[in-house]
Parts: sequence; C-alpha cells; structure tokens
Amino acid sequence: MLDVKNPEINVDDLMERIREEARRRREWNARREQNSMEADWAHGVEEAGSPVDSETIDQALTIAQQFSAVGLNLPPMTRLQGLKRKLAIPIVRLILRLAQLVTRDQRAFNAASLDMFRAMHEGLKALAARLEEVAAQAQRFAVARIATLREEHAARLTALGEEHAALREEHVALREEHAAQLAALREEHTGQLAALREEHTARLAALGKEHAAQLAALREEHTARLAEVADLLQAEQARIDRLRTSLLLQERRLSLLLEEARRRLPEPFDKPQLEMLSGELEHLHDPMYVAFEDQFRGTREDIKDRMREYLPLIREAGVGMEDRPILDIGCGRGEWLEVLKEEGLHARGADLNRTMVAQCHALGLEAIEADSLAYLRSLPDASLGAVTGHHIIEHLPFPVLLKLLDETVRVLRPGGLAIFETPNPQNLLVGACNFYVDPTHRNPLHPDTMRFLAEARGLVRVEIRMLHPYGPHMYLPEDSSPIARKLNDYLYGPQDFAVIGYRA
Repeated sequence: MLDVKNPEINVDDLMERIREEARRRREWNARREQNSMEADWAHGVEEAGSPVDSETIDQALTIAQQFSAVGLNLPPMTRLQGLKRKLAIPIVRLILRLAQLVTRDQRAFNAASLDMFRAMHEGLKALAARLEEVAAQAQRFAVARIATLREEHAARLTALGEEHAALREEHVALREEHAAQLAALREEHTGQLAALREEHTARLAALGKEHAAQLAALREEHTARLAEVADLLQAEQARIDRLRTSLLLQERRLSLLLEEARRRLPEPFDKPQLEMLSGELEHLHDPMYVAFEDQFRGTREDIKDRMREYLPLIREAGVGMEDRPILDIGCGRGEWLEVLKEEGLHARGADLNRTMVAQCHALGLEAIEADSLAYLRSLPDASLGAVTGHHIIEHLPFPVLLKLLDETVRVLRPGGLAIFETPNPQNLLVGACNFYVDPTHRNPLHPDTMRFLAEARGLVRVEIRMLHPYGPHMYLPEDSSPIARKLNDYLYGPQDFAVIGYRA
C-alpha cells in the first residue's frame, strides 16, 4: 500500500475531475438535444474528451488504491541510514500500530470511496458507451432524415416547377382572357357611346320640343294676358258706355222737364205732369247705383260663376223651356240671364233701374223696366216655369215681401221652381257689418224665417242652401281648438243663403 501522505495522490483533485467530467457530459447531452444534429454531435464528441481521459482516471484509481491503506505500510525513510534507521523503524512501527486505532475508519472510508469511484467510473463508461451508441443511431437517423428531406425537397422543387409551369399557362390564359375582356369592353364602350350619342340627340330633340312647348305656353300666357287687358279695356269701355248712357238719360230727363215746362208756361203743372216728373226723379240715381254695384258686388265673371251652381236645380225641374220660361226679378246687370242664355234656356228679367235694363239690352238679353211686384201681377196664372231673385228680397218691406211670395206661387206652373238668394245674417261679419254696405238694404232675413214664410205662402219642399263661405286663407289657425273652430264658423262661414221651393 501507499502512504496517504504521498504527494502524488490528491483525493480532492480526483473528485473534482470526476465531477467536472460528469458535468461536461450532462452539458454535452443537453446541447446535443437542443442544437442541430451533425454539428452538435461533433461538438459533443470534442467536449466529452478522448479515451485517454478514461485511462487517466483508471490510473488515478489504481494509485488511489495503493494509498488507501493508511497506517499499514512503513514510510520509506530514505533519509535515515545506519543506527538511526534501525532505531527509527521500531519506533515507526509502534507509532503505526498505535495509529491504526485511529486510521482504521479512514481506511474503511477510503476503500468505500474507491469502490464508489470505481462504480461511478464504470457507470460513466457504460453511459458514454450508451451515449456513443445513441449518437451513432441519431447520426444514422439524421443521415436518413437528411436524405428523406433531400428527396422531399427535390419532389417539392419538382412540384413547384410543375406548379410554376401551370401558373405560367394560367397567366397566359389570363392574358388572353384579359385581352378578350378588353376587346369586349371596347365594343361595349363603343356601343354605350353610340347609345349616349343617340340619347343625347333624343334629349336635344326633346329639349327642342320642350322649348317649343314653353314658347307656346308663353305665347298662350301672353295671349291670355292680352285677353285680360282686352277684358279690362272692354270693362272700361263698358263703364264709359254706361256713363255715356247715364249722360244721355240725364239729357233726356232735362229735355223732358224743359219741354214740359215750356209747354205749360205760364200755366201750372197738372197731376199727370207732376207724376211724370216725379217718375223721372226716381231714376235720377240709377247710374250711381250701377257704379256702386260694379265696385262692391264683384266682377261679372265672378257673379256668373256663383250663379252656375243653380243650373242643376233648373235642369232637374225641367224649366227654361218656351212654355215654362224663367223670370228673374231684380235682374240687375243680367249675369243670371246671361248664364241661362248660354245654356240655351228661355228667360227674361225685370228691374226698376233703367241703366241696368239698358245694359241687359246691350248684351242682347230680354229685360223690361218695371217694378217686380207690379210685373208679376200683370202675368196670368201658371204662366212661368221658375221665378228667381238674387239679392232682391232684402230690399223689400215685409208686406211687399209677402205679396211677392204670393204672386210667385200664383204665376208658377205646378212643379215650378222658386229661388231667392239673400245675405246670411248667421255670418257675424255679414249680419253685423257687410250687410249695411249697401244703403238700399232694409234688414237681414234669417234662414229659418224665410223657410217659414215660403212654406206659409204656399211653396212646398222648401230647402235652405248655404252659399259662398270665405276662403281658407281667412280662417283662424284651429290647432284642435274648439273656440277657433267656432269663430271660423261664425265669422268666415257662408256669406249668403238661398231659399228654394216648388209649386205643388
């Protein structure tokens, strides 16, 4: 055995080398698993060391075996010679024997450690052999995998080449298709341009027609305005004619007065002469009332439009024939007579205003200058188909009104029609204000009163018809307000009403 104090044996250094070897092999295994195959294998072999390292470990273990028997062998004592040597050997042996009591456990520990180191070394050699085998298998697998990858890569390159060829063919086909589409779009564009050109031409033609139509409309509007101006001129001329007629009538009255005065001078006037003069005085203001009607009643066309709503009643009653003529009392300017004439119906009028009768004659209408009641009394029984009177009964005293109704019933044929229109006092603006614009009005007549009087004097199937409400522009905003609705009814409701009855 070797002495444990032999400087050639260092157990700590030996253990450190064993630990280093184990650590390097673990690191090599870890790197081999993580890095690429062939490079890591070569690097792992270099890191693991050569077979020389394993032999060095065996030699170290052999040396350690020699020095593991601590306290059993004498030291060499080469420095002592002769007597000193002979004296020293027994002493050293004694010391060794005494020391064996102490080094026995150390020897056991050294033997166990060597056995453990040999077992670890054998395990490491077996592990290294296994690692080399695994490395060889991994290398073979890697070589086979690389070959497989090369084959796959070659196959992939071949497939990519074929795909590239297919893509090239598809590209050629797409280019041809694109060229065909461009040609089709060019043809379509050419067709669209032609269609747009035709549409533009048609549009220009339509605009030309529209322009012509607009010009025609402007021409018609201009013609209508000229007609309105002509109507205004005609109305002005009619007013001038009325003034001329009025002047002529005034001249006639003055002539009659002067002639009668010359004839009677120096004698006084007798009763017939005074009655004649009085009658002429009654017509003195006829032209003024015509001017009043022109200003406040409305235009002739407006009045005619209002009166046309009675035509259905006339047709339904079957009047206006030659044997069933219509008499319009207080015919005034003759608007109703003109409407009836335009419809081909037989009608005549009667009015006290000489100027208005003259206007009717100027329009070719049949009218006489007479008091309406007196004229009715001059007619035979059942000689008329209808008696009408527009805004005449409000001018009459109550006894005269009753006599007028009596005479109307008398002169109508059975089934004959009577129509009397008058202002509606239920309209507050009319009853409290507008009625009194005409100074010749006597008093408003209530619709219920007129119904009663017509029935009481012999008319049947008496009807009250409300007429001529104000336009919506006059209405108060209702906004679901019952008060505003009532005010609109009372203030802007029908301005006139008609009492309609028949002879039994």
